[in-house]
Amino acid sequence: MNNKTETTLAVLRAMRRTSALDVSFADKPVATISMDGFTKAYRYLGTSCGFPTGDVAP
Repeated sequence: MNNKTETTLAVLRAMRRTSALDVSFADKPVATISMDGFTKAYRYLGTSCGFPTGDVAP
């Protein structure tokens, strides 16, 4: 996977803005994942691992 910073930030910001993610494989729905608590969890991860979170969850 080509992990470009702008792509990663776009995905993380989208995860912060949405209420749920729909997961599909081969165009078949598999699951819906709630994003409740994403911002709090992302900030905690940043604090624990020592990376800034302001670019995704100010």
